[in-house]
Amino acid sequence: MDLVQAVNQLNEDRGFPEIYPGDYIRVHINVVEGERSRVQVFHGVVIRNRGNGQSRTFTVRRIASHGIGVERTFLYKSPRIEKIEITRHNKVRRAQLYYMRDLRGKSARLKEIREVNRNKPKYKEREQAVLVEAAEDEAILAVEEAVEEVAEEVLDEIAVAEVVEEAAEAAEEVAEAPAEEETSEDAEESKEEED
Repeated sequence: MDLVQAVNQLNEDRGFPEIYPGDYIRVHINVVEGERSRVQVFHGVVIRNRGNGQSRTFTVRRIASHGIGVERTFLYKSPRIEKIEITRHNKVRRAQLYYMRDLRGKSARLKEIREVNRNKPKYKEREQAVLVEAAEDEAILAVEEAVEEVAEEVLDEIAVAEVVEEAAEAAEEVAEAPAEEETSEDAEESKEEED
């Protein structure tokens, strides 16, 4: 295994929601000042997502006092992030919303999406899901065929065992029958001799 993959697996998924550009979010950050620590909330609109794995980042922009824009970039898997809350989903048609830097007031508003279904699998994920289902179906069919073959073999063995048992019983009966006849003939002969 590659060292980078090993490091990526160390930092587990912390259950943060999936963030998309245009979402209004509240990021709760653990700020350490000297010996004391406190939670600071930074809220604004996500203007970009970048990277993946350990190096995945997102940038949040908000308008501070006196109309000054403040942007802050966070590592998605940073241990300093306590939680991320999505307050609103907005309709955007770009991956990077850098044009928001030039907008002020009402023109900087984004249209809200009330019903969001972003859980649809992407094309590659759908393709992989179809391949996995096909592989599972093939595996199930292979297992069923193997079970049928084994069942046929067991039934054949049972039939052979029954035939062998019947033959053994028949041989025992045949072996016992002449012995009985011989004993009865011997008894008759001994009676005749006695007379």
